[in-house]
Amino acid sequence: MYGISIKLPLTLSNENTMYDRNKTLLDVVKQDLRMLIKTIPGEKIRDEEYGVGLERFLFEPMPTTSPLRSRIFQQVDKYLPYVSITNVDIMANSDENMLRVYIEYNIPSISISDFLSLEEKL
Repeated sequence: MYGISIKLPLTLSNENTMYDRNKTLLDVVKQDLRMLIKTIPGEKIRDEEYGVGLERFLFEPMPTTSPLRSRIFQQVDKYLPYVSITNVDIMANSDENMLRVYIEYNIPSISISDFLSLEEKL
């Protein structure tokens, strides 16, 4: 099996394909979620509303995490309707200029639960 889609960022493969590939639906969904969270609104051509823009929240007042949480839920509802978020945990550390986001989610169509952990640092 060659895979379902190309894995991002692009890396050369050791197999018979040119680039590494996502081999399961879970890999594809996790990549889709990561890309949605990290893409800055306006960065995607032809859809300026796409993306949460995690890094731009680094410049917001650190105690305020509700706008980021709301943006994650809104964007997933709109662009990844096949994903159901069960929990979003955001930890802001102003001393280190760091933002950690932990998202627990379900993929109801294939009855799988997983999580995504992201970290942005200034």
